[in-house]
Amino acid sequence: MSSNDIPDFDMVVGVDFGVAYGLGAYPDEPIKEILQWPGLGRPRQNSVNEKVPTEICYNQDGVAKTWGYMKRLPDTTSYSWFKLFLDPRAASEAYHDTNLAATIGNMTARDTVNRCVAPGKTVEQMCIDYLRLLYDHILDSLGRDNAQLDSLRIKFVITTPAMWSPAAQDLTRHAAFEAGFGRRSTDWVDIVSEPEAAANHSLKLLLRDNSRERQGLHSYAVAAGWEVGSNILMVDAGAGTVDTVVYEITGLDPLQVKETITPKGGLCGAASIDCAFHALLEERLGDQRHLLTPEMRSWGSTLMKSFEEHKFDFGTELIDDDATASMVIRHGITELSPVPEHNITSHTITLTRADFKNLFDPAVDTVMELVTDLERQVRAGSSQRRIKAIVLVGGFGSSAYLYDRLNRWAQAQEPPIYVNQPYDGSLAIAKGAVAYGINRLENIRRFLPCHYGVFLNFPYDPEEHSYADTYVDDFDGHRYCNTTVQWFAEKVSISPVTASTGRRRNKKADHTALS
Repeated sequence: MSSNDIPDFDMVVGVDFGVAYGLGAYPDEPIKEILQWPGLGRPRQNSVNEKVPTEICYNQDGVAKTWGYMKRLPDTTSYSWFKLFLDPRAASEAYHDTNLAATIGNMTARDTVNRCVAPGKTVEQMCIDYLRLLYDHILDSLGRDNAQLDSLRIKFVITTPAMWSPAAQDLTRHAAFEAGFGRRSTDWVDIVSEPEAAANHSLKLLLRDNSRERQGLHSYAVAAGWEVGSNILMVDAGAGTVDTVVYEITGLDPLQVKETITPKGGLCGAASIDCAFHALLEERLGDQRHLLTPEMRSWGSTLMKSFEEHKFDFGTELIDDDATASMVIRHGITELSPVPEHNITSHTITLTRADFKNLFDPAVDTVMELVTDLERQVRAGSSQRRIKAIVLVGGFGSSAYLYDRLNRWAQAQEPPIYVNQPYDGSLAIAKGAVAYGINRLENIRRFLPCHYGVFLNFPYDPEEHSYADTYVDDFDGHRYCNTTVQWFAEKVSISPVTASTGRRRNKKADHTALS
């Protein structure tokens, strides 16, 4: 169905279904985020609390009892990071943090099963359960703002990592349908990659500032040399995955872009830092490591809440200027005996700046490797082609330490590369999903991630087909092969985005062959 055939909608809701956090946003001049979540209490405007944790608790019967910020009930177990398992093949990608990739790649490890996958549940079932709770809360939040919600036509735009296989992206779409998105006959569900969603928000904002510069207002976008032909690197650093896409600007009014090279990504997000933190604690706790239970590792624990706050602050000038600075983390483990040699008391764990740097560096080093390889690949394509700017978005993309490392490298290039870290970068995916649903980037051209085709029965050719795969058609009496595919788009070829990939829940799925 072409975009012109899609009916008008009264509202567009962007859904950032992340590894560690979820978020819903909708247009309200400007785009409004959903900040009130069950169990959070009064919303607080900061990057730690503006999203809801992608965490769900099951009882022994496999019934989802609580989620997100809600307090874990007795006789329930919490699970997180399960979204990453929708595409376990991603652990074999070139750019990944060893600890995180090993966690995702080893589906049989007892610790992995205990922390990420509930007994008796598939990963897709867990995603459906979580998305159903998220969907119900989004509708409840929208209903508080609009008494006519039942009559509104809503378009939901759900984001997925660009590095995921088409099969994993389709699993996300299916999970969303099963969870209720698009359940109403008037609603619609669309899927967009996280970097493309971010580009719809962040690039438009920068170029809007560009137009203001022509009216005499300051703009870093102009200083970076934004113009037709400029190459902009989008870095979407989330909790699990880091996606990168290089866009060449082909038009400014309206904004038009095309992908310069094939997008790349890796398992090197902020969850890598959590993995390293857990490993460090296990080492320092020694014989008491058994106290670091799955519940203590979960987002809702005192330990991880306190660590998250310090993780967000690491890299700020206040900490960076003092090499001896230390951060005190509350652990909330009542049975823990002090370990003085590792600065562990009965209530707190003290980590030095060097400790935090060691936690961050493996993931940040991998992100830097990914970015520098892309920059070399862009230059290799043409002696005149350079990356003019880098736009850093996502939850991990809001890290001061990641920005500092990336900016130091970028400023050392010739000519220097401007690094933009939007003030709302952690919200850029959800806001961009809304922007995509309302008025997406025009004439965008992207590299196809796979071959696309449809199953089609061809007339039997003994030189090409196996006789065992044929049948005689009752209508015309001719023999056909029933295992053939008509391919119409090749992998890695550049294709204009001229049609929506969304569909209503009650519409039959297309018979699409992927390779």
